Amino acid sequence: MVTASTQVARGRILSAMPRFDEAVAAFDDVISAMSVAEDLKEDLKNARLMRAEALLNCSELAKAASDVELVLAASSGDSHARVLRALVAAENQQFNLAVDELQEALKREPDNLHALRNYAVLLTGAHDDSLRDGNQALDIAEKLGPQTGIDHWFVLSIPAAAHAELRDFRKAVELAARSPEAAPEEQKASGARRLDQFRQHHPFRCEPLAAYHQRQNAANDFR
Repeated sequence: MVTASTQVARGRILSAMPRFDEAVAAFDDVISAMSVAEDLKEDLKNARLMRAEALLNCSELAKAASDVELVLAASSGDSHARVLRALVAAENQQFNLAVDELQEALKREPDNLHALRNYAVLLTGAHDDSLRDGNQALDIAEKLGPQTGIDHWFVLSIPAAAHAELRDFRKAVELAARSPEAAPEEQKASGARRLDQFRQHHPFRCEPLAAYHQRQNAANDFR
């Protein structure tokens, strides 16, 4: 008999691979089983958030939002849920709402790594001139450094994008050139593409997850 904890672990592994459709199916099974057990409320909340993240990566935005809202209805201060609500909003091009949600999460947890990372991305890549702030993104990168390691690929990519936003493309290229080397395999192609953008003096802008995954799958098929 497959236990709930086994299914959760399976869902996590599938999400990391990334095989998001299969991850959603795994979380569907575990949530159905947990929903009848009152003593599993915390586990059920976490499973809903993990499913919401997988659904988000499948571009199932309405379903992801439904899971997030169920969690927030029971725990309005849950920072993970707030971050996921922000990501759903960003996918829907609602960048003001996304920023508001991330700022709310950071009021509650100023060192929340997930919130800081996504806030930095919006500060450099939101499709709204009034929301981007390269200097603030640089401040966040300095805060992230001690938590993730100064040579972590993400800590390099954020200041690169921030300098591009500030039109210092020389510095952006210098930092972006180091990022793909440190990046995990699945991020190397996007890092190389961003480096090429900076060399052409084009700043970073957020793209829908669906487009990102489609390009990743095409690259994998080519290999």
